[in-house]
This record gives sequence, C-alpha cells and structure tokens, in this order.
Amino acid sequence: MVPGDPESEATGTAANVLLRGAWLDGANDQRCADLLAIDRAERVKVILVTVTTAPRSRVRTVDSQFEGDPEEIAVITTNPDAGSSRVVRPGEVPGASTVTTNRNPGDLTGLGVSIMDLFSDWDDTDAAISVCFDSITPLLQYNSLDEVFHFLRIVTEEVESAGALAHYHIDPAAHDEQTQQRLLPLFDRAEDVSTE
Repeated sequence: MVPGDPESEATGTAANVLLRGAWLDGANDQRCADLLAIDRAERVKVILVTVTTAPRSRVRTVDSQFEGDPEEIAVITTNPDAGSSRVVRPGEVPGASTVTTNRNPGDLTGLGVSIMDLFSDWDDTDAAISVCFDSITPLLQYNSLDEVFHFLRIVTEEVESAGALAHYHIDPAAHDEQTQQRLLPLFDRAEDVSTE
C-alpha cells in the first residue's frame, strides 16, 4: 500500500489511517471521534483496542465526542494483571457491550485473535464497523519493530477485507524517524493531529 492511495472498495474511503499526535492532546480525541463516526453513518459498531489506556477512559471519550450512540462498543484491552490470557467480561466497562482482556501486551497473536473474533462475530451485520487502535506506541515497548510491523500488516489487511474503517494512534515524539517510516506503508494515509 502507498499512503494516500488505495481506497477501501467497500467504503470508498481510506480503510486504515495512521493518526500521529501526542497522547494527551484534545485534538487527537476529537479526530478519533470524527473517524469513529464514519461520516455520520446511521448504524455504527465500534471496536476500541486499548494497549495501555484505561478502557473506561476510551469509552468515555467516544461517548462524549460521538453524535448519537454507536450500536455496539466492543473493547479489547491488554492488562498484565488480568490473571488469565484472555478474559471476556460483559458489563465490566460502562457503555461497552463486551470487554476482552489479553493479559500480555507482548502477545500480538492473542491480540490479533481477539480482533479477528469480533470481525467474525459481526460478519453478517449491515452496520458500519469502525476501529480505534490506541496505540502503536506502547506496542513498540513490548515488541520489536519487525513483530509490530507483521502484526499491523495482518490487522490492516483484515480491516480492509471486513470493509471496516480503522485508525491507529501513534505518538511521533516517542519514535525515531526510521521507525515511523517503516510503518507508514501499512496505512492508506497518515494524518498529523495537534491543537497547535
């Protein structure tokens, strides 16, 4: 893929967008909510993947910024203190229909399986599917660049195959230029987000 090039056949828009911005930047949250709303589609199902951000915080951000309510919000999170490798606890996070916890942020296979399971569960939906991946930055703390690149290549392909739209947060201040350039070809386009 070339950034800014192929568009998702199912949606006519970029399927995978890289959002480059500071983690605590309000503009980042606003752009995240804009992308999740998928051009104000009537019915939207949302997948929130959080690596180190508290799931409740991400759901609150969606609720506060989203016009109307998503049809469903599924949260996939990593938590080294979760106990077992995969735990699903509906109702654990207010506003979320399901919460899947993967114990180890270094277990990219487990994280990928959780994402693919949701795509499979929602395969017959006619609602738009929107994904927020927050964030690539901590994944690179637990995994090598090669491992993260391979993982994201599979996820971006699955997003496009499912006809979904996804955006992936990254803090450019936390990574050297070489790392960012290595990841860039995985995305249809990249956006710099800042309050300045």
